[in-house]
Amino acid sequence: MLMYKKLLIIIPAYNEAGSIKQVINDCRRYVAGAKIVVVNDGSTDRTAEIGLELGVVVISLPVNSGIGGGVQTGLKYAVENNFLYAIQVDGDGQHRPVDIPQMFLRLKQSKVDVMIGSRYLNNTGYSAQFLRRVGIVIFSVAIKMLTGELIKDTTSGFRLYNKKAVRFLAVNYPSSFPEPESLVLLIKNHFKIME
Repeated sequence: MLMYKKLLIIIPAYNEAGSIKQVINDCRRYVAGAKIVVVNDGSTDRTAEIGLELGVVVISLPVNSGIGGGVQTGLKYAVENNFLYAIQVDGDGQHRPVDIPQMFLRLKQSKVDVMIGSRYLNNTGYSAQFLRRVGIVIFSVAIKMLTGELIKDTTSGFRLYNKKAVRFLAVNYPSSFPEPESLVLLIKNHFKIME
C-alpha cells in the first residue's frame, strides 16, 4: 500500500533463526509496502542469512550490542533513508504485526509522536514472569515521578515513531535500559506519547 511506503519496520534480532522468517512474513502480510530492515545484533545462528534469503535489508553488527544498539542502528538507517515513520518489531515473534495498521492510524489521527503497543491496557493474554512484572511497575512509578506521565508498559519494544521522534532517537537512544529510559528522554523533550 502507498500509505506504508515511508514506513520502516525495524526488526532487532539476536539469534532469532527460529522466528525471524515468520516475523518478516507477517510484517509483509499486514503492512504491505513498508520497507523492512533486520538489524542482526551479532547473531551466531542463521538470522542474517534468513533475512537475506527473504530479500529484506540486513544490517549485521560485528558484536552483540544489546537491544539499544540494535534499535538505534535501525533508527539511523531510517534517518539516512528519509523515512517518515519507523516501528520496532522484535525478532522473537512476541509482537503482532496485524496490529501495526491500527497503531499507524491512531498515531496519525491523534497527532502524537510515539505510539506504544501496550500489553497491559487491554486483556491481551500476555503474561510476564513475576519479576518482570515487578520491574515494569517500578519503571512505571519512576517514570511517573520523573515526568508526571503514566506509562503502563514501560518495557514494550513495540513502538511506532514519527519522523521527529526517529531523528531525535537516532542520536539519543540510550543503551542501559533503553525502553524505559527512552520514554523519559522523549517526555522531557516534549514528545507526545500514547499507549
